[in-house]
Amino acid sequence: MCVPAAAVPAASMLISGASAAYGIYSSIQESKYQQQVIDNQNIANRQQAEFNAKKLQYDAAVQRNNQILAERMAQDALDVGAIEESQHRVRIAQAIGTTTAALAGSGFDATAEDAPVLVGDIAATGELEALTIRRNAKARELGLAFEAQNYASQAEIFEVQAQNQQPLRIADAPSPVGKVLGHVGNFAESWFSYKSKTAPAPTKASFAVSGPDQNNIFT
Repeated sequence: MCVPAAAVPAASMLISGASAAYGIYSSIQESKYQQQVIDNQNIANRQQAEFNAKKLQYDAAVQRNNQILAERMAQDALDVGAIEESQHRVRIAQAIGTTTAALAGSGFDATAEDAPVLVGDIAATGELEALTIRRNAKARELGLAFEAQNYASQAEIFEVQAQNQQPLRIADAPSPVGKVLGHVGNFAESWFSYKSKTAPAPTKASFAVSGPDQNNIFT
């Protein structure tokens, strides 16, 4: 059985149309799938960034607490040192009084040259010990203050890092418009090719003109 010649372009056009439609559908579905993968990855990246930020905020809070404790301990070192120094001075004053009373009770002349020297030695030694207590307290305070500053610096680093936690943003998938237009263009080319092949051939009648005698120029 012979296939009419006109049916060949029609079948070709139908195949081209079906191919274009399938191409358009495939391009759109592929673009949707790619975009879904990108969206899922962006969500995961955002969640990871949020987790990192909260972790850094927690670490910063821990360092701030350590800073507060170190500052309090530094102040306590000074306070304890001042109390110890005061108590030591009281003990030295008592020792001087006891020594003076003991010398007087033993019949030692308190106005003798040796008496002031003995009392003065006790006072000088006591003063030196009191200053040593103060110095040691200040040294402990400085060490704890330096430790508090280190905690504060580390807390600031964590806080800045937490603020700078930005999720890695993956660009959207390419738009399928280009591919779709390509398929549409191929179909349009097939359509015009089909129309050109199926258009009726020109006849003599198509070139007829009207004249005074109403005669056809080809007759």
